[in-house]
Amino acid sequence: MKHINTLFVLFTTLLLALFSTPGYSNGVNSINPSYSANGSGLNYAAAGGLCATRYTSAPGVSPTPLNISGIPAGSTIVQAFLYSIAGYSGSIPTSVTHTLMNPSNVSFTVTASPEIGSGPAKCWGETGNLCFRADVTAAITGNGTYLASSSMGSDPTDGFVLMIIYKQPASGYLGSIFIEDGLMIFAPGFFSDTTHISGVPVNVMNAKGFMMFSDVQGNVTGNADIYINGTKKTCTRNFFNYEEVAITLTPNQVNVKDTVDFGSGDCYAIGMMGVYFQQPDTNVFIVQPFTDTLLCTGDSIRINFDVTSKFKPNNVFTIQLSNIYGNFPPGNTYTIAKINTDTAGSYTWIIPDSIPTSTKYRIRVVGSAPSKTSLDDGIDIFIRQNGPKITASSNSPVCEKSQLKLFASNAPKAKFGWGGPGSFQDTLQNSGIEKTTLDNAGKYFVVATYMNGCKRTAETNVIIKPIPANLQILSNNPLCPVDTLRLNASTTSTNVTFSWKGPNEFKDTISNPVIYTTNKTHAGKYFLTATLDSCAYTIDSDIVVRDIPLNLGNDDLLCKKESVTLRPGIPNATYVWQDGSTDTTFHITKEGIYFVTALSGRCIVTDTLNISYEVCECNPFVPSAFTPNNDGINDKVGPLLDCKPKKMHFIILNRFGQRVYSTETPGAKWDGIFKGEPADVGTYFYLLEMTGPRGKEFMFKGDITLIR
Repeated sequence: MKHINTLFVLFTTLLLALFSTPGYSNGVNSINPSYSANGSGLNYAAAGGLCATRYTSAPGVSPTPLNISGIPAGSTIVQAFLYSIAGYSGSIPTSVTHTLMNPSNVSFTVTASPEIGSGPAKCWGETGNLCFRADVTAAITGNGTYLASSSMGSDPTDGFVLMIIYKQPASGYLGSIFIEDGLMIFAPGFFSDTTHISGVPVNVMNAKGFMMFSDVQGNVTGNADIYINGTKKTCTRNFFNYEEVAITLTPNQVNVKDTVDFGSGDCYAIGMMGVYFQQPDTNVFIVQPFTDTLLCTGDSIRINFDVTSKFKPNNVFTIQLSNIYGNFPPGNTYTIAKINTDTAGSYTWIIPDSIPTSTKYRIRVVGSAPSKTSLDDGIDIFIRQNGPKITASSNSPVCEKSQLKLFASNAPKAKFGWGGPGSFQDTLQNSGIEKTTLDNAGKYFVVATYMNGCKRTAETNVIIKPIPANLQILSNNPLCPVDTLRLNASTTSTNVTFSWKGPNEFKDTISNPVIYTTNKTHAGKYFLTATLDSCAYTIDSDIVVRDIPLNLGNDDLLCKKESVTLRPGIPNATYVWQDGSTDTTFHITKEGIYFVTALSGRCIVTDTLNISYEVCECNPFVPSAFTPNNDGINDKVGPLLDCKPKKMHFIILNRFGQRVYSTETPGAKWDGIFKGEPADVGTYFYLLEMTGPRGKEFMFKGDITLIR
């Protein structure tokens, strides 16, 4: 069963474009809406012809001539279809083409499959029957004889109908056409179906219906009558017929009944039928489809209107909204807009929040020159009260790889839905992106949907600022001890500033800092912060300084006859000593400077040791006499040391026990002066206390003779 609403949507959609491209749907033993159009000066011309040769009393011809006439000069071809009905035996054809030669002898071959209708056999023992429709608009040149043929052949093909839809300039009328096609087989039977139409005006004129059918055989008795909208036409039995009937339509009529009575002894196929009518021009109408029927305050609605012919240059079209009851009483309508134009136009209306709620609103367009009023849109419009307006905001601008935060203002009991670049979606009131990329820049919108279905929308523009691109830390990592660390900040961006941090409180602000003579304390994580237009990005790199513990020890002082063995002890290392030897140890028996070079991996380290020998047992000598007479010989007396004491205390006493001299300085001597005067000749006593180089304590005593 066909539905009026479906046809209305199809028709009103086509009014926007003035014509539609047919959809190739298979009507299996049914007739379905396929094409409708409306426009100033819209009309059609059609011709049919018999192709089949099997009906011997009046055989058809192939190619089949189709004589077109009545297209006015200067007309514009809107659409052209080539129809055919054919039988087939065996399997159903999978690829069928039609060829049409125009009056200029130019041939056009077009694909006619898939079929638009299929059905069972009629009367000739074939497997089944098909109906085809091919778009041949490109082949049409106007009036004249066209030659049609089919790849199925001249015998299976019953006949052709060429239908040309055109627009006549300055016609003074508005034409409307409705076509339904498919295929219905009756063997025998009584056919009845309906052509659905819409928009029949009060002043309709030149209305007619048309029909294409085949297999109405001349050797069968009985009537060959068709009825379109109740108007009868008796047809000649031509085996393949295209017939037109003048009909009468009533205002607001929505369908036309099509009936066929070909007698009880015949079989036939119905492939296409339709209706055409005109109405006076110079009027304004709302372009269909007008599908915005459930609206809310704050919504935008697009109102498109057209004219059947141009109005006067000073014309003003007023778009009006009815009262809440769907009427337009004088002084009680709402003016949506005034547009100064003499032809078609459109207006986008944002419904004010002040518009009352109603389920009966209508819209119309009123012209001023001449005074013309369109029919209303024919549709009840329900306007509901919307919820509060919302706003959208963000923390933009944000830097790349940082967090974007999106905020929507409160909307009581509403559900939220966010959308944005890169298929971004979310249902939270406040949303965002944890780690942004440059692709996240752009417009973000949020929709608040209230409980009654009304929606409020807001948007915000988000700017994502780039961080330094392709940022890297380049270095000569890993390092050996005492190597120079060379760091380099690499980026493909310009105008970038840098900040470095690292171990040992390392800091720098140049792009390629250097640390000389590194050691293990310089190892660790180095951080580089690069900043571009206030957007900072930090990366890090682990720097390795190999720890090669080469240490021969501290310089040492050995006692005479002592020795020491040096053992560097670096795993898997090779050595070269100061004398060129390569052993892992070195034995020292004499004083000197000793060094070793160790090779571990690619690292080379060196250490040096200074070894000295000394007398560790102290045996000092104190002269037994001295002559302080300033002759330069034995003028002073003191201990002669054979070691380097850590400390020393040397005192001289006279025979009365008085201390005439004392010192703690090695090498110091008494000059024979006591209390500023030369001391008396005689015997003196000394005491020497010492701590040797290795901490051993010694004490010596004896006497000294002063001689003058």
